[in-house]
Amino acid sequence: MRILNKKGIGSEWQIQEKIRKILHENGWDTFKMHGNAYQKGLPDTFCCHKIFGSIWIEFKKPGEKISAVQHQTFARMHSKGVKIYVLDSDTNLERIVTSPPNWMSYIRC
Repeated sequence: MRILNKKGIGSEWQIQEKIRKILHENGWDTFKMHGNAYQKGLPDTFCCHKIFGSIWIEFKKPGEKISAVQHQTFARMHSKGVKIYVLDSDTNLERIVTSPPNWMSYIRC
C-alpha cells in the first residue's frame, strides 16, 4: 500500500491545494477527481468559470511528467477540443486563460 505524504514540501497535494485556493478566489469552481479504476488517466481536477469556460488541470511535482496512460487519455480528450493544463506551481497559473493547453510539454521522451 502506498502512503501519501500530503504535507511534504513541494508535494503534489500541496501544489494542488494552493492552486485550487487561488482559483476559488478568482471565481473558478473546481471539482477534484478521485482516482479509481474507472478514472485512470483522467486529469486531477475539472474547473469551470463563468467567463473563461471549462478546463481540466493535472497537478505534478516540479520536473514530473505525465504517465503513458495520461498521455493517451489527454490526447483523446484534446482531439475533442478539451483544454488540459499541467501545473507544477502557482507561477504558471495565468497560462490557463492566456495560453493554449500545455499538457504536450509534459510528455515523457
